[in-house]
Amino acid sequence: MLPHLPPDERSDHWHLVTPQLDDLTRGKGLIALLGELTRTRWLSRVLSWLRAERLLDGFDSVLRRIKGKLGRLVPNVEGLRRYP
Repeated sequence: MLPHLPPDERSDHWHLVTPQLDDLTRGKGLIALLGELTRTRWLSRVLSWLRAERLLDGFDSVLRRIKGKLGRLVPNVEGLRRYP
């Protein structure tokens, strides 16, 4: 879906690809994703109105830097099993 990006760039950020094949990343992608979900549509409108894309991009950058530390908070255990 992202042939125009080198493999290292593809995994650098998360990507939201729309049905029109628009590639939205970071702040723009989060606002678009929130706009598609019924319960968070209002938040998407507020963030768009505030033009908070750059703020969300900064938040994403901070999370990427501390990703390893955040991973230590989540135990590495086998996932839940469904009852047969």
